[in-house]
Amino acid sequence: MATTPPTIAALPAAPSTSSPSTFDADADAFVAAMDGLVSEVNDVADNVYDNAIDAAAQASTATAQAAISTIKASDADTARLAAQTAAAAAAVAAGAAIPAGYGQLYKTEGAANVKTTTFTSATGRCYDCDTTGGPFTGSLPPSPGVGDLATFRDYAGTWETKNFTVGRNGQLIAGSASDFVCDINNLALEFIFVGGTKGWAVQ
Repeated sequence: MATTPPTIAALPAAPSTSSPSTFDADADAFVAAMDGLVSEVNDVADNVYDNAIDAAAQASTATAQAAISTIKASDADTARLAAQTAAAAAAVAAGAAIPAGYGQLYKTEGAANVKTTTFTSATGRCYDCDTTGGPFTGSLPPSPGVGDLATFRDYAGTWETKNFTVGRNGQLIAGSASDFVCDINNLALEFIFVGGTKGWAVQ
């Protein structure tokens, strides 16, 4: 942990030719104080160095914690997939038809693959989209089957002023033949293909 730098004592009055009667005594006292000043300056330098080392260590720790947070976000996506898979398995066990896309991978692209320009998504993927540099479009997967899904998240909290657009890629979105404009900061939306009549459902 960083510590407060030590203090440096004020020097005695410097000798002055305007006070000849005290010049010698002032000079002796001033020179005698130099050793203490050097020691105190060295102590301050050591303190600054130690605090810099501590700051570098804390920055390294913060970087590691950010990486852990990314992993936890991925784990959350995995947990959601597990819950969805369990629900689908229960439905199948009860006699329901096996849903299209059952058992497909659901994976976050992660901070190392943040999207900043126009792209086409793949089914079962979660994309962090950073519009800091300007608006762009992420198109939904081509030729989707019922149950296919894709998720888009506002990586930098900038969608309100620099919109992210979800391109419909030839299919309807919530029954509309229009692309979906995301203009709310910190939004996360999941698109699930439910068939040709409605196209992609949004949640």
